[in-house]
Amino acid sequence: MKLDQYYTLTEDSPAYLAALVLHPAFRWSTVESQWADHPGWLIRGKTAVQELWEEYRNLSVEQDALPEQPTIARKTTDLDDFMASIRKLSTQPAPSTSAMRDEYAEWVATTDPGDCLVDDPIQYWLLRRRQYPRLSRMAIDLFSVPAMSSEPERIFSLAGKMVTAQRGRLKADLIGAAQCISSWEKGGVIQISK
Repeated sequence: MKLDQYYTLTEDSPAYLAALVLHPAFRWSTVESQWADHPGWLIRGKTAVQELWEEYRNLSVEQDALPEQPTIARKTTDLDDFMASIRKLSTQPAPSTSAMRDEYAEWVATTDPGDCLVDDPIQYWLLRRRQYPRLSRMAIDLFSVPAMSSEPERIFSLAGKMVTAQRGRLKADLIGAAQCISSWEKGGVIQISK
């Protein structure tokens, strides 16, 4: 089975399983179908993801920090109006955002037919920050972790090479800023004119 190889990873960290479960195109249904022959794995996995959620469940959330989307004036179509109404529904705050509300249980219990088409889980959760403020934070944290450690290790190594005997007085914030700019340029996020 495809997911069998990942089971041992969930024993070490629930992050792998939680990321799969919080991907709207997969959710628990994918895990349940793949692990149908291993009910013990499923029970332990659900417990591990629930324990991870408990770490996020009572975090404070700054609603005002959520940015408003800029609007661009152009001729709208019926499809634009429809998509805008769908986005509005998906980003409306839930009736209660108290710590007593279990966003994870609520999200797991509901499905949207369009969820199976989601190919960018980070964008999905960004659009739902108001509705699920804590759960979206957990999901974005999980999806922001690099799948492999080779890139962070390479960047760390480059930072070490930046600090030579002649540059021994560089402060951590300057080194970090230089590495960020370098990484962003290589990733195409920014373009530095030469």
